[in-house]
Amino acid sequence: MTPSQPHTSILIYDDAALYEQDRAARTAPWDEKVFARTFQHEMAVVRNGVQIHYVIGGKGLALVPLHGFPQGWGEWRLVMPKYV
Repeated sequence: MTPSQPHTSILIYDDAALYEQDRAARTAPWDEKVFARTFQHEMAVVRNGVQIHYVIGGKGLALVPLHGFPQGWGEWRLVMPKYV
């Protein structure tokens, strides 16, 4: 994309494709011990005792990848090491 071209996004909602991506991400091989050398799991307690899980690691500016339902933080575990 060059600066003179407008940015366009096409959203295609295909439940079967989304669930296949989710399944593929959940079953992808990864080394949890190597991941744990760089990242750590934390819990933040907010109002009314609600707990929010987050994973932190690396240095520098924060990058906050957000997932949608029904995914969880694990959807990002394969790309997170590339950003630290």
